[in-house]
Amino acid sequence: MANLFDTTNAARTEPEKVVAGDRLVWKRTDLNADYANSAFTLEYVARLEGTGSTKIEITASASGSDYLIEGASRHTASHPVAGRCTHPINNDSKLLTTVSRASEVVANHHASTTDLRPNARIMLNL
Repeated sequence: MANLFDTTNAARTEPEKVVAGDRLVWKRTDLNADYANSAFTLEYVARLEGTGSTKIEITASASGSDYLIEGASRHTASHPVAGRCTHPINNDSKLLTTVSRASEVVANHHASTTDLRPNARIMLNL
C-alpha cells in the first residue's frame, strides 16, 4: 500500500465519499493545458444542501504543473452530511464553475458517538 500522507501518491480525482474529520488530498492533472496554475487559482467549495451557511472551502496549490488540493481534518470535521460540491476556477475575480456534483460525507467511525448504521438498518433494528 502506498503512503497516503505522501502527496505524490494523491488520487487523481475528487473523492466520491469523504469521512468527516479525515484529511483530504487529491491532484488535478488534467487542467494545466487550458488553465495553467501559474495564471489561475482552483478552489473547491462544498455546501450543505438546504442551507447556504455551512460550507468547506479549499484552495489548491501548485504541484509542478498540477493542482494539489489538500484539506486538513478541520475542513471536514463539522460537515457530517452530504453536500453539493462545486469546483470553480478563478482568475482575477472571474469565476468559472467546472463541475457541480453531490459528494457524500460520512461519519468518522473512530470519532463519532452516533449510531453509524444506515437509516434503513436502524429502522429494521438490525
